[in-house]
Amino acid sequence: MFATYVEHFLLPALRPGQVVVVDNVGAHKPDRIRALVEAAGCLLVFLPAYSPDLSPVEEANSSLKTLIRAANARTRAALDAAIAAALAAVTTADAAG
Repeated sequence: MFATYVEHFLLPALRPGQVVVVDNVGAHKPDRIRALVEAAGCLLVFLPAYSPDLSPVEEANSSLKTLIRAANARTRAALDAAIAAALAAVTTADAAG
């Protein structure tokens, strides 16, 4: 499906010399994708693999997940309340990462 998207939607919009940046996932890696992009005179570049150690939002996300799991909510109302409480507990330092 990704190759079809590249061929029919992305390539017609590209100009030679442009850089196409894609996620580092298997669907983006077949040789055909690179061949299509390079045939259009463009460069294909993959984003680095995801690393939570390099993501500043992970500190806040980790706090949220821990608090929500600790609430052990079993109903929609309880889950909504747990999410609200967890969001209120995230500090400025957490958000700044």
